[in-house]
Amino acid sequence: WAEFTHPDDVPPRQELGARMAAGHDSYEEERRYLRPDGSVVWASVHVACVRDEAGEPGYYLAYLQDITERTRMATELAHLALHDTLTGLPNATLLADRLTHALASARRRSAQLGVIFLDVDRFKVINDSYGRVAGDDLLCQVAARLTATIRASDTLARLGGDEFVLVCDDSSGQAAEHTAQRVLAAVRRPYRVGNGEITITVSAGVALADVNATPQGLLRDADDAMHVAKGLGRDRIELFDEALRIAAEQLLSITAALRRALELGEFSVAYQPVIDLTTGAMVSAEALLRWDSPDRGPIGPEQFIPVAEKSGLIIKIGAWVLEQACRQLSRWQRIDPSMTVAVNLSVRQVMAGDIVGQIKGVLTRTQIRPESLYLELTESLFMHGIAHFDTTLADLKDLGVRLSLDDFGTGYSSLSYLSRFPFDAVKIDQAFTRGLGATPHDTALVASIVSMAEARGLTVTAEGVEDQSQLDTLRGMRCDRAQGFYLGRPMPADAITDLLTRSHRWQLAAAPPRAASPPIYEHTPAPAVPTAPAPPPPPYIRAPCTFTRRRPSRDVMRLLRTGE
Repeated sequence: WAEFTHPDDVPPRQELGARMAAGHDSYEEERRYLRPDGSVVWASVHVACVRDEAGEPGYYLAYLQDITERTRMATELAHLALHDTLTGLPNATLLADRLTHALASARRRSAQLGVIFLDVDRFKVINDSYGRVAGDDLLCQVAARLTATIRASDTLARLGGDEFVLVCDDSSGQAAEHTAQRVLAAVRRPYRVGNGEITITVSAGVALADVNATPQGLLRDADDAMHVAKGLGRDRIELFDEALRIAAEQLLSITAALRRALELGEFSVAYQPVIDLTTGAMVSAEALLRWDSPDRGPIGPEQFIPVAEKSGLIIKIGAWVLEQACRQLSRWQRIDPSMTVAVNLSVRQVMAGDIVGQIKGVLTRTQIRPESLYLELTESLFMHGIAHFDTTLADLKDLGVRLSLDDFGTGYSSLSYLSRFPFDAVKIDQAFTRGLGATPHDTALVASIVSMAEARGLTVTAEGVEDQSQLDTLRGMRCDRAQGFYLGRPMPADAITDLLTRSHRWQLAAAPPRAASPPIYEHTPAPAVPTAPAPPPPPYIRAPCTFTRRRPSRDVMRLLRTGE
């Protein structure tokens, strides 16, 4: 047997001697043998000692079964379980194991360890433009280029999609940054995709292990730093530091609080009036999410909305806001059938895939007319790849709802979005409204947007109106609608109900001196009947207001008929 035993395995006679000395008459194992051509065969070996009538060992009986194919398949399955099928790199499971061992080794040797989280910039746009096959080929080329850039002692893994992680053993912060710089430089070189050539970039986040580091914590810290790099313009490196650590802790804390808030009903919806600039009537209201935490007090949307987006909670929260706004609109339309409501849709909501069915269900439950629901989408939504939205927005349009492009003018592809997607309205970003009448550039830009929208048959709403001069300028441009603190702050639903009940209209032109203002109705009251003072406007309405009705009230008609 020794002649055919694999040189790395224990010779059979030595194995038998050891087993017999331990008092075992039989054993089984898997071992390798060499064929005459030098190839390896795996065998399952069963050995038994046969004794004579006196109980003395007589000979051994061995049974061998060829398990080479079974062993090969098991090896392949084990490899597949621990490696990415596309690139052949270690996957998340193997990365966690290697990172755990690397941390333990670094602590024993008092060495440093760095983790670099890499994400290909705008990969979804590339995937949508060139197709998934080309996208997969590009990822394989990126993986090969990264492998050629790093040291043999480093571990490169693919977490999935366009995310890669690099574990750098014996690496200080400066060394890890230098490694990341080499990686970014290598990735920037052109790639051959299909029949063309493209150039891509990656964003990198670097985290360094300390005495309390864990594999999950290091990956999370590097991921957070990578997202900061993306937020600062992409194709750059960010190092996770104490400021980012505090922000990450706050993120986890707010995420947990958001989950509780959703369960305990701490959210509410406020509504900001949208005013028709021709009639002064309220034609719509934008639904705005509010959070009043028992522990933290009122929390601004700018603080918790990005957290809800990142954590995915915005999907459930957004669905709740949509339901509340549509139910409230159903009540308002009993007072004014022409009333509409606007609800913002987030990136995560649209990408979730069931948004069309969700909105269809809300329309069915609340029985509002589909055309009275405006769905507002920001331009940043389309930076995630516009191919997905062709079908989604077309399906939404088929429901009969209206689509509005929010924050118009802040992106570089606004006009292309209006040409490609079936929008009904645009909202001019408040950054441009703020400069109306004061900054010629902003004034000209708003005027061109209004003219363009009029030519395309789109309704235009100017956001962020804060004074009378802005209002006058917008009316001079024939802008359709406006909203802002000058006209009305976000207010409870009951306040909107009160305005609708009284058919309130905003006085859009600058109010003349009070003594020169003509009476609303021509009548002479009897001297014995004192005139009641006009009710003060609600605190959340700032513009000079005249409380009138669309037609004279019954009391006024009685006065006119009787001459009292």
